[in-house]
Amino acid sequence: MRNQNFQTLFIDINYYRFTHQYLLYNLIFKLILYTWIFFRRNYAQFMQIKIEEFKTFIYEETPPDVSFLPMLVRRKLDMTGKIVISLAHALTQGKTNYKSVYASRYGYLNEVINLFEGLNSGAGVSPNGFSSSVHNFPIGMQSIIAKNKASYTAIAGCKDSLELGLLEAFCLNEDVLYIYVQGSLNEVIQADEPPQIASGLGLFATPSKTGINVEFGNFSNTSIQFEQISQFLEKGGELCGKFLKLTI
Repeated sequence: MRNQNFQTLFIDINYYRFTHQYLLYNLIFKLILYTWIFFRRNYAQFMQIKIEEFKTFIYEETPPDVSFLPMLVRRKLDMTGKIVISLAHALTQGKTNYKSVYASRYGYLNEVINLFEGLNSGAGVSPNGFSSSVHNFPIGMQSIIAKNKASYTAIAGCKDSLELGLLEAFCLNEDVLYIYVQGSLNEVIQADEPPQIASGLGLFATPSKTGINVEFGNFSNTSIQFEQISQFLEKGGELCGKFLKLTI
């Protein structure tokens, strides 16, 4: 009986020690985690980049120039793809082995809708239409055309797509081609969205000790928009978004 009471006391003591050690470790872990979150939210990281060249395109009357492409390739491209290829071709002449980032909110969604409409009407889906309806198709095609074997990234981030693409491009801290495209929308989507004119922005950035000062953090409740970044690249100044602060 005495031995049993001793064992019970021994178990209670160990359980008491284990419980308090667990609570202590848990408290320390939470303290470290919350401290990291606090400084992560309030500490901005800095870097500098140089924009070697940038171009914008707004479709009004003249379509994007893809006359340098073979006819079979041109037929695979919708307006979004033509804007991507046209901007990339103009920005990367003489350049090789550069990474690429492509951002678009809707991308090839119009083509996807056309595929579903074809299925619904019983017309079926062509292999070419299916393979060219994925989000990364235009930047992948651009890499093939340019014979660029470096990696590329395709991003869709709702209303933040443009700024998230910039964030990805700048964080690479390498020679990078960045292209953002917003295309005119299919009537099915247009009913719930404001009218959009097919347009695009392209830039080629390199790491540099001088140029645009880039800060990463939380600066605004709204993300950087097409008109804002276009004006900033032309006139300089300061531009704040949800995740980036750019200063020239």
